[in-house]
Amino acid sequence: MFATSGTRIRVRVFAGVDFNEEDLYKSNLAEYGYEHGVPMGGDLSSAPAGKAPGLLVMALRDPDGANLDPVQVIKGWLDADGNPQERIFDIALSNDRKVGRDGRARKAVGNTVNIDEASYDNSIGAASLGGYWKDP
Repeated sequence: MFATSGTRIRVRVFAGVDFNEEDLYKSNLAEYGYEHGVPMGGDLSSAPAGKAPGLLVMALRDPDGANLDPVQVIKGWLDADGNPQERIFDIALSNDRKVGRDGRARKAVGNTVNIDEASYDNSIGAASLGGYWKDP
């Protein structure tokens, strides 16, 4: 599942146990994703026990919309006591920003919104973002 705010971005997500970061740069990413994993909404329950899943995520902005930043994975799980937990991981950032050891961006991309004129510009962010995430 994915969620956005605003315009209709295109998102493609594949999950699998044998993906790695270099797979993002394959010219046949979609074909590779279907062959070696499952698409968004698919069932990864047949994965081998003890192997952590990885995600390949590609996002493309709406041609009439604002640039993107960041792409995040929000992991939810139940702890040993059955209590719901969640953690946010930034997996793709624009403007040469880096993800810290804790999985989060160190600085914000910025803001180009002009509230008085109800406008923005695309001088920051990216038209497309892709990221790889492996469940820790």
